[in-house]
Amino acid sequence: MLPLRPIAPRRPARPALAGPFRRSPLAAALLASSALAAAAADRTIDGTDARIDTGTVAYGTLLVGGIADASLSILTSATVDTATAILGQTAGVAGTVYLRGGGTNWTNSGTLTAGDAGSGTVAVGEGATLDTADTVLGAQAGARGMVTVSGGGTVWTSTGTLTVGAGGSGSVVIESGGAAAPFAMTLADALGSEGAATVTGGGSTLTATGTTTVGAAGTATLAVAEGASAGLADVVIGEASTGSGAVSVDRGGSSWISSGTLTIGRNGTGRFEITAGADADVATTVLGEAAGAEGSLSVSGGGSTFTATGPTTIGAAGTGSVTVASAGVATLTDATLGLDAGGSGTLTVTGGGSTVTSTGTLTVGDAGTGTISITAGGAAETADVVLGAAATGVGSVVVSGGGSTLASTGTLTVGGAGTGTFTVAAGGTASLATLAAGADAAGAGTVRVTGGGSALAVSGAATIGVAGDGALQVDGGATVAVGGTLTLAAEAGSSGTLAIGGLSGATALSAGSLAADALVFGAGDGTLVFNHAEDLYAFDVAISGGGTIRAEGGTTLLSADNSGFTGTTTVAGATLLLEGTLGGDAPVEAGGTLGGTSAGGDAILGDVTFETGATYRVVASEGGMTALDVGGLVTLADGSLLEMVLDTPGGFMAGDSFAILTATGGVTGTFTLADPRLTAFLALDLDSDGSAVTLDVVQDRAFVSAARTRNQIAVATAADTLPVGGALHTAILNLADEATARTAFDDLSGAVHGSVAAMLAEDGARLRAAATERLRAARTLPPQGLAVWGSVDGAFGELAADGNAAGLSRRGGGFVAGLDAPLGEARIGALLGYRRTGFDVSGENASGTADTIELGLYGGGALGPVAVRLGAAYAHHAVETERRIVLPGLAETERADYGADSVQAFGEVGYAIAAGAVAFEPFLGLAAVSVSTDRFAEEGGEAALSGRSSADLLFSTVGVRAAADFALGSVEGMIGWRHAAGDRAAAADLAFAGGGSAFTVHGAPVAADALVADARLRLALGARAAASLGYGLQLDGAALGQSLEARFTVDF
Repeated sequence: MLPLRPIAPRRPARPALAGPFRRSPLAAALLASSALAAAAADRTIDGTDARIDTGTVAYGTLLVGGIADASLSILTSATVDTATAILGQTAGVAGTVYLRGGGTNWTNSGTLTAGDAGSGTVAVGEGATLDTADTVLGAQAGARGMVTVSGGGTVWTSTGTLTVGAGGSGSVVIESGGAAAPFAMTLADALGSEGAATVTGGGSTLTATGTTTVGAAGTATLAVAEGASAGLADVVIGEASTGSGAVSVDRGGSSWISSGTLTIGRNGTGRFEITAGADADVATTVLGEAAGAEGSLSVSGGGSTFTATGPTTIGAAGTGSVTVASAGVATLTDATLGLDAGGSGTLTVTGGGSTVTSTGTLTVGDAGTGTISITAGGAAETADVVLGAAATGVGSVVVSGGGSTLASTGTLTVGGAGTGTFTVAAGGTASLATLAAGADAAGAGTVRVTGGGSALAVSGAATIGVAGDGALQVDGGATVAVGGTLTLAAEAGSSGTLAIGGLSGATALSAGSLAADALVFGAGDGTLVFNHAEDLYAFDVAISGGGTIRAEGGTTLLSADNSGFTGTTTVAGATLLLEGTLGGDAPVEAGGTLGGTSAGGDAILGDVTFETGATYRVVASEGGMTALDVGGLVTLADGSLLEMVLDTPGGFMAGDSFAILTATGGVTGTFTLADPRLTAFLALDLDSDGSAVTLDVVQDRAFVSAARTRNQIAVATAADTLPVGGALHTAILNLADEATARTAFDDLSGAVHGSVAAMLAEDGARLRAAATERLRAARTLPPQGLAVWGSVDGAFGELAADGNAAGLSRRGGGFVAGLDAPLGEARIGALLGYRRTGFDVSGENASGTADTIELGLYGGGALGPVAVRLGAAYAHHAVETERRIVLPGLAETERADYGADSVQAFGEVGYAIAAGAVAFEPFLGLAAVSVSTDRFAEEGGEAALSGRSSADLLFSTVGVRAAADFALGSVEGMIGWRHAAGDRAAAADLAFAGGGSAFTVHGAPVAADALVADARLRLALGARAAASLGYGLQLDGAALGQSLEARFTVDF
């Protein structure tokens, strides 16, 4: 035996089982320490730090820290062999063994106890090796035991069972490339115990060929991190009902392999977490094995993977959950959620990049309850899927949120012998090979696809109600596409429902769309329900077989060939329109509406019944009416209604007759016509001869009956004399209602031509203002010499509507140039002007332009404070107009190009008053204006007009001007009140090109009274030149006019 350094103080010899050994619960194990115990002495180290750094040492029982803290260091290739070892035997006493250095080894052939009642630690590092049989860390309650294996080449091998936390707490740390290989490992063996194992760092490994139990009866954790790996056989997490275990595999490069069965929550609670790029590969997996057990598995983070090559059971008799999130990836084989009755399993896939791949059959709710939730961009790829396999099984799958997907290469069975629900919502998508709902006689399966962007695609066939009960609901803008045949209620005794919108009897919902190769009713009880809120929903899948179609909400158009349908179509509280042929009978209940979509070719092969309060809808459009041909008997109950809907007016004439309903088996009863009016001027008479129902068209109102204003009455009276059958007369007949008719009379009136005459009369004010302003300005220059002047202006304004004619808005500009010379104390001159004005009459769909050339004379003088200004002018106007006429069956543009002439004489008297630096001039002005147009004829169609218009007006203005001089010129202003008398609303005498009597209309009027004002800045440019800039305003109660003028004058 080699000496230990330092040498402990000598103590009296202790009998073999004396002292603390006798108190230890391991005494029996120490008595059994076989050959080595017989050949080597026991050794106790108390109260000192000892070391072995060379040679080989053998002990029977090694006790470090029996009654006092102690440590033993085994260094420098030393070898120690022991039969039994105890570290920290007594409560409150710590015993530690250090193994360091390559070639250093400690072999314990019996039981190694680190922390019997006290605290025990084994630290293995720097390439040393530890070989043990059974190992106990933290034997008794309150004891603590720990083993650390650190560094590359450092190895701990255990041929027996490693118990980490037998009655107390224990921990194992494998780090920095260290390796541990126990045969079997149990963490937290007893109630109240705690066990922890950590494998961390690249190259660090934990391997076990026996069973690894994490949380046998106490609380335990097993962590693999930072590139470490674990290779295990059978693993149980949460063994007893009191056991709680958690396993974590964290960080890229960290890996977990279990070649046996991984049980997460056998009787207790188990948790398994894979995060941040770690990887786990397992064989068979069970979560929540026994009733009351709970097991959870989570795979989270990009690069994190979980692969199960054997069957995966999530919730056997207990509760199991698997969560794949944040781009984690899981691969499952023959997975079952909710295996036994009472078992519950949940699979959650959430977040973009998160993926679950299931090979084999995925059973959701075998005899228990299973739920799969795919959200927020998660994805699942499966083969066959069964929801609610056994009679007690309940299975649910939800795919929700944009980017969330489920792809199945096999058959999705919703409700095998149990109950299943499959939901695609909020933009989620699912693609299947085939779909079966309610597979077994006792099975019930519901499929719902809801929400905009949500989609279900079935590449093959879909059967809703195979032998049991099935339902497919499509609503909220979702889409379902079936590449093969969609069958409802395949076998006798089954039931199958397809609902577009809400279910039958429920609240109507917005519709979704369905596409399929065909819809076939099988031998069971099949129902197609339309219970939506759409104004028009087109269903273009061909329907065949015997079953029930129910229209309960919204308006549905059946647009395919449904002649192969032999069941019953019930219309209740909704509208059903046919395009083509529908087989079977069609009862229409109170509140329901049935109709066709074409004037011929829409048919129902069986009997049709309209109950009291039911409606037959006929659409009138462009001279035709929709109709239905019935192969059987039509029964019309008292109080059944015939509704006429005018879609596109036009083409109807008095004397037309339409067969709107024919029946091979005859018609019994009579409709009540809901509204006999077809248009504003045409009405309907209802007739039946026993085999057909007809509508006859009659004119029951004159056009003038709809008119209200003078212009409308004039136009309508003339239109009543148009040739019957002419395009214009027919178009007016087909005006939908009185309001439309009045608008049409306004458009047809041509009142714009009267408005143009009034506009031209009012526009003459611009020339009067130019001449008058020139005469006023001349007073500021020397009275002798020839003066040349010019002005340009731009203006906009309007003639306000008066309740008879629509208002006219105008914008234009031009120039006036003149020259004048003194004549005694007065000045006389001549002027020339040009103006272009554009105008719109939006209330009559009319517009145009007027180009005006003006010639005039003016003169004026002053006698003391009294100033007199006179003038006369002639103008020729080139007018172009365009009117747009849009009536039912008639669309024309009428254009005219004609001349007009106007003359005016005007005068003004002012009285100058000086008041300090400001000069005032009260004034009174008069102007007589006469406008007349040439006779014109519009080019266009029957609504084109011919005629002429004229206006004679007298304008008077009273007001005051003010002026103040400054060094460079003057500032001037005017305010006044203008009154107009005479033909303020100019008349136009007109006639239609299509014939009929002539008529007179009046245009928009010139305002009777208006406030006028202007402001001007005048600048002297030397002794004989001046310039000015002016702004003008005219405001009446309904219209505003504004102008801007610039003037330049040179006196020679």
